[in-house]
Amino acid sequence: MFATSFTGVWQQLLLVAFLAALLLCALPANSQSAPFKACLGTQLGVIPDIHGSSSADRLSVYSDLYSNCTYVEYNLELVGLDAAADLSFLSSITTIQGYLLVAGNQLQFVSIPNLLIIYGGDLFSGSAVYLSDNPALQELRLPELREVSKGFVAFPRNPSLCFVRYSVEWRALQQDTSGNNLTGAAPQSSCPGSCNGTYCWGNTTLQKSPFNYKGLPSCSAGSCTVATTRCVIGFTDRCCAEECAAGCSSGSSPSSCFACKQRPGLGSQRLSLDTSDSTCKAQDKCPSKRAAFMRCVPSCPEPLLYFEPANQCVRGCGIRDIDFQSRQCLTTSSSLNFCDFTSDSSAHGPLIHAGNIKALNGCQLVSGSILIHRISFTGYSGNGVTINPITVDDLEKYLGDIVTIQGFLAVVDVDAILPDLSFLATLTEIYGSHDSYQAFYSLYISGNSQLRSYNFPGLKSIQFGNIAVRNNPMLCSDIDWFHLVRKFSPRAAPDLKRSQCSRIRYRL
Repeated sequence: MFATSFTGVWQQLLLVAFLAALLLCALPANSQSAPFKACLGTQLGVIPDIHGSSSADRLSVYSDLYSNCTYVEYNLELVGLDAAADLSFLSSITTIQGYLLVAGNQLQFVSIPNLLIIYGGDLFSGSAVYLSDNPALQELRLPELREVSKGFVAFPRNPSLCFVRYSVEWRALQQDTSGNNLTGAAPQSSCPGSCNGTYCWGNTTLQKSPFNYKGLPSCSAGSCTVATTRCVIGFTDRCCAEECAAGCSSGSSPSSCFACKQRPGLGSQRLSLDTSDSTCKAQDKCPSKRAAFMRCVPSCPEPLLYFEPANQCVRGCGIRDIDFQSRQCLTTSSSLNFCDFTSDSSAHGPLIHAGNIKALNGCQLVSGSILIHRISFTGYSGNGVTINPITVDDLEKYLGDIVTIQGFLAVVDVDAILPDLSFLATLTEIYGSHDSYQAFYSLYISGNSQLRSYNFPGLKSIQFGNIAVRNNPMLCSDIDWFHLVRKFSPRAAPDLKRSQCSRIRYRL
């Protein structure tokens, strides 16, 4: 009898140890995560030159953007990189609020080893994961990915991309896979190796996501509500709290969530993580009743603004006036003619071209950013995108009334005869709160071979972000940048000092 009891105890202990080991293996590797750091990411689309003039430039920008970053507020875009690009700086990222875009690269492998969740708050052509025109890409390695909350996945024109088409169980990551487009990836018959009967992202990269969405065999709990779509790891009959995204480690407590569920829209019921008790809770339950980057915060961090009606930290105030001293949206509305220039197309971001420039006709207050690039005048066709060109006269015709830009202004690599920026003569203010070029700059003027002066005499202030004025060989100006920029940064690098202007005939 003693032997039987002793054996039973050992069996129970072994069972407990087994379940503990199973849970430990199923937990995200980054559950003991690096210190939280939010970065803005980008919204520039698939045209490589918009991201930087060369692969080396683009890689440098991405490294600056994402080194030690854990949370990407916009989107993670990797565009136009050569085969030698080292992406190890992506290793700390756990969360992408928007989409993942990998386009026009010569890379063989893309690895984001600790990525846990892609929310799909912004989508690229309806997809939260979009890989296109990567002829050499063999593997996308996302071993810790647990959820794609919204949007589909698409892989057009990736002839060498293996595993994502037949060895990744997308049903474990998405609630709706009906719009997925996997056919652009390589078929199994043309791929080497196998996953040895398991699900995987590559020969050496298992898919660790537990298959715990409601409806899959490993999560058949009839008691789970519609809002609660995952089971506790290791159990088929225990439900995560409805506040959880990407699963949970134990029980139905909102303190056991791997990530907080994204609720649509703004407002006090949007879920955020309260780090004081590690609980996902509605924003109005946060100690300060304010949240940013899906975390409770004591106040809105720059460049976010406080929007009192929704008690929310926001990127921009739309048509409302702004008090920049307190960084708050006011209840009064601007008298300027308002234009929303944020939703034109994710394929090319805020690039000005023939297809969208007329939307700025008569506009005085621009919600969004303006990027004038060489491609604006030459046009572009590639990576599934066609851009028709504008002329210099179009700038004067359609941009001549702009007074305020809520995002950034960038004039980059323009070889056309553009002697000055007089088409922006009425511009008085750049906010830099809605977005910034390459995540740092509210005003970026670089690589313009014919630019000789600015000639926007009305510009009075740049509220957030930095400036970069460089590599404009003919440009000479006496603008006092220290006076314009609220927080001047050493990143700003005007081309010429006043004493050097004598060698150029044209001056501001």
